[in-house]
Amino acid sequence: MSQAYLIREKRSEAFAEIVTNLNPDQRTAVEQIDGPMLVVAGPGTGKTHMLAARIGSILKNAGVGANNVLCLTFTNAGVSAMRNRLLQFIGPEAHKIHINTFHSFCDGVIRDHPEKFGHQDLEPTGDLEQLRLIESILKELPYENILVKGYQDPTFYTPGLRDLFSKIKQEGWTLQEMEEAISKWEKQIPFEEEYLYKRDTKNAKKGDLKYEGKKELDRMAKLRAGINCYPVYLEKMKKAKRYEYADMINWVVKGFRTDDQLLGLYQEQFQYILVDEYQDTNGSQHDLLTELTSFWEAPNLFVVGDDDQSIYEFQGARLENIKDFYQDHEKVMDMVVLKDNYRSSKRILDAAKSFIEKNQQRLINILPGITKDLNPALEDRRDYPQDPKVFTYDNPIQEIADVVNQIEKLRDQGVSLQEIAVIYPKNKHAEDIQELLLKREIPFQVSRPLNILDQPIVQQIEKLLFYLDTELPNPASGDYELFWIMHFPCWELGRKDLAKMAVYRSSFPREERPSIFSLFNKTEEELTEIGIQDPESLLQFYSVLEDLIKSVVQLPLMSLIEKVLEESGLLRNALKDAGGFRTLQVIQTFKSFVQQEVRRDPTMNIDKLLTLLDDHRKNNLSIALQQYAEGGDKVFLTTAHSAKGLEFDHVF
Repeated sequence: MSQAYLIREKRSEAFAEIVTNLNPDQRTAVEQIDGPMLVVAGPGTGKTHMLAARIGSILKNAGVGANNVLCLTFTNAGVSAMRNRLLQFIGPEAHKIHINTFHSFCDGVIRDHPEKFGHQDLEPTGDLEQLRLIESILKELPYENILVKGYQDPTFYTPGLRDLFSKIKQEGWTLQEMEEAISKWEKQIPFEEEYLYKRDTKNAKKGDLKYEGKKELDRMAKLRAGINCYPVYLEKMKKAKRYEYADMINWVVKGFRTDDQLLGLYQEQFQYILVDEYQDTNGSQHDLLTELTSFWEAPNLFVVGDDDQSIYEFQGARLENIKDFYQDHEKVMDMVVLKDNYRSSKRILDAAKSFIEKNQQRLINILPGITKDLNPALEDRRDYPQDPKVFTYDNPIQEIADVVNQIEKLRDQGVSLQEIAVIYPKNKHAEDIQELLLKREIPFQVSRPLNILDQPIVQQIEKLLFYLDTELPNPASGDYELFWIMHFPCWELGRKDLAKMAVYRSSFPREERPSIFSLFNKTEEELTEIGIQDPESLLQFYSVLEDLIKSVVQLPLMSLIEKVLEESGLLRNALKDAGGFRTLQVIQTFKSFVQQEVRRDPTMNIDKLLTLLDDHRKNNLSIALQQYAEGGDKVFLTTAHSAKGLEFDHVF
């Protein structure tokens, strides 16, 4: 027998053992491969394991190849987790299975058929660029338009329009659908009891519209004005040769709806479709699946979701999609509810249940005959005696101090820091605990990448670039910036020498006081005479600055930034620093951002770049750190939103 045959046999035996070890509900979901199926999978119920096993079952029993299976999920991490699990189950064949996020799948369709979509010359829009486009629309509106009339700032509704346009794309709404919905609601408002006076008052009669009703009508008028701006926004995006990631899904949905040949190609290829986290799908993603499966009355569409874990509603995700799936396929579908939890103790599950039961918008209240009471599947978890502990504090400072103290005790007891997590509602709540962890020298990582605009290294680069740009046309004009730049650690200038320079300058009357710049015209001997202990370093600093100033007109922006980082010592200093790895990540992210902006605007220079960074801050836009692999034992800090699916031994 060949080696390849033996390997296949071994994997086949291993897969059979995996299926044997599934619980009855999981096995039903794995082995019933034909027709639509909805699996309601609560947290910790082995969803990823089950999905991978089902794909293995399809390949073994359905008579199709790996290329005929499509698995869609929401994050690249989810794609990676599924691919790795499948490699364990079926080996290299896993690489042939199409495991994608919705966006990467649509991107592949567009790239494979450029002649049908014609968007090759478009670049993704940035957050700031998007806001500027919307601001330009508002500024072009006539004064009497309800979105600008009476507002001192005509761009007041910029964030609102951005959210509206994003929602339109995510849900795949048409202007006609929105206009009809607005008109219907406007007609209904005067009949809604909550908006009507129940009795006569001094200024109103029973049945008259309350202030809240008039306010709702005004909101509808502004919403109508907003959707009327949407075609203008699309046209401006087209002229600017820009697109948003949500556009890709809508392009493909439109392509499938208008091109039977294109749709048929993908319907013929993908005989089995699996969707993870179905509760997080939005309208356009739902439309994509509808088109892909529209050929069959009972499509082989397998969706896994849990309404209690819906975390993307702010991005347009809708619980209704699960309900719609059930109603669309009710007569031909199977439904499985996974109730065995392999993660938590009974006491934790009971505590979680007491919270989630307060939510009335749940499947158990919508779909007939289902219950979702989770049971601990692992024997050692069933009678685990530890209850979740509730601590109360007088103020946030005491809370943070106690949490860090407890983390410190756990570390001293030999607990691995990577088994400890701190969960909080919003990212801003993590700032104080990060500061205290740093002081206690407890390493940590944060789920949400930090904003590099808040990092000292980026602010130092900005100050240097600003000084170079202003000093070139107006020599000796930037004393204030130069004073701060001289204190950057990368120059390694002695604090005493900097103090001596300040004392020397202050000895002159204000009107006769020499500029900092003029001191660099002195010789080493003259600098020594005024008390400078290391004049050579000071003059070397000046020489580097002079060279960089000349480079402003000699080098393109990216090359100039590289030279600033190298010759200033900022890069060298980052490598020596204890947090050097993180600082290098910040520098690389900054360079990537600048490269992207240069591609968008080849005329980008220092002035434009600094304005761009300033606009990011004014609009509360961040530039997220691009994180690379970083090992080590660290406490994990995360929002509740980002903690979904993660497991830790100790959670605060």
